Amino acid sequence: MFSSLRNSYHGGLAKLSRIQGSSSLVPELESLRFVAIASVFFAHLNGYLTQRSSAPWVLSARGSAVDNFLRQGRLGVQLFFVISGFVLALPFARQRLGLARPVKLGAYYLRRLTRLEPPFLACLGLLFLAMVVDNRTVIQTQLPHLAATAVYLHAAIYHTMSTINGVTWSLEIEIQFYLVTPLLTLLFAVRSPGARRLVLIAVCLVVQALQRYLGLGDDRDNPTLLNYLPYFLMGFILADLYLGGWLTRKPNSWIWDLLLLTLAPMTWVLAVLQPHSMPIVLPWALLAIYAAFFRGRLFRWALSGRIIVTIGGMCYTIYLFHFAIVSAAARFTKDLNISDSYIPNLALQVLLIGTVTLILTSIFFALVERPCMRRNWPQRLWARVKAAVGRSCGRLPLNETPPSPNPSGTV
Repeated sequence: MFSSLRNSYHGGLAKLSRIQGSSSLVPELESLRFVAIASVFFAHLNGYLTQRSSAPWVLSARGSAVDNFLRQGRLGVQLFFVISGFVLALPFARQRLGLARPVKLGAYYLRRLTRLEPPFLACLGLLFLAMVVDNRTVIQTQLPHLAATAVYLHAAIYHTMSTINGVTWSLEIEIQFYLVTPLLTLLFAVRSPGARRLVLIAVCLVVQALQRYLGLGDDRDNPTLLNYLPYFLMGFILADLYLGGWLTRKPNSWIWDLLLLTLAPMTWVLAVLQPHSMPIVLPWALLAIYAAFFRGRLFRWALSGRIIVTIGGMCYTIYLFHFAIVSAAARFTKDLNISDSYIPNLALQVLLIGTVTLILTSIFFALVERPCMRRNWPQRLWARVKAAVGRSCGRLPLNETPPSPNPSGTV
C-alpha cells in the first residue's frame, strides 16, 4: 500500500514538473525559482495581513522586525530578473562562443510568444471575468486597463500598476528585455574570457552610473528596462561563468555555503536599513549569492527536494495568480487567531492560503502552462483540430489519428 501511495505521489509530481529540453536544463534554476516565488508570496501575504486584518496580533506586528524582514520578499522579483538574464543569455552565448548553432531570431521570438502568451492571456481573462462577476459595472472602466495590460503597456500608458493584475509590471520589464536580448548578447562576441567578463562588469557599472545620474531606482509604477537592467546583466555574467565551467567546478567547498549564509541575511538587512542603496548594491550581492549557491553544497542539497523543484518549475503560473488568490482567500482567514504572537498566526495563514494557492495554480499549470512548454504545441494542437474536423466531416475513421509532430524540448 505504501509503495502504491509513493508511486502515486511521485507520479503526481511528475505531471506537474517543468518540460524542458536537455540542452537547456540547469537543475539549480528550479531551486532558485522556488526561493524567488516564495519570497514574493510571503511579502504579499504579509502585506495583505498587516494592511487588512484587525486582529490584535497583526496590530502589534506592524513595523516590527518580522514585518520589515518579510516585506523585503518583494526583492524576489529581482531574483527572477537575474534568472531571466541567465536563461536567455545561454543560447546566444553558446552561439557567440562557438558552442552551438546560431540562434534563429524568428524562432526565438516565436518561442517567447508561444511559451508565455497563452498562460498570460488566460490569466488576465480569468481575473477580468472574476472582476465582472463581482461587479458588472467594472466592464467599461476596466476594459481599457485590460487591453493595456494584455499588450504590456499599462505602466507606459497609465503610469501605475495594472488594475487587472498588479504583478504584471515586472512582466512588462521582461518583455522589454526579451526584445533587446539578441542585441545585448553581442557582448559575448569578445573572445577572451577575462576581457569579456571585464566588459560585462564595465557595462553594468556604466548602467548603474546612468541610473544614478537620471535618478532611476525601483519604480514599479513607471518601470522601464533601464531601471532594472543590471539584474539581467548579472545573469549574463553568471551564464558566462557557467559555460566557462567555473560555476560547476568540482569539488565544491563549504566556504561558499558560509558565504551564502552570511551574505543573504546581510543583504536583506541592508534592504531594510538602507533601501536607497539597493539599486547599486543589490545586483552585485545577488551575483555573489547565486555564485555561492552554484558552488556550495549545503543549500544546493537543501533546495533540491522534489517538492521544491516542482514548485519552482511552476513559478510563472504561481506568480501570475498568487496576488489575486491571496487577496481573495485572505478575506476569510485574515482575522483568525490562534496566538498572541504574529509568527504562529502567520504560519497558519501560510498553511491555509499557501495550500489554496498551490491547488489552484497546479490545476492551471497542468492544463495551460505546462502544455505550452512543448515547443511544437501549436503544430500538435493544429493536428488535433484537423483530426476532429476530419472525423466530423467523415473524412477520417473514428479509430484513426493523424501522425503527431516530432516532440522537442524548450529553450
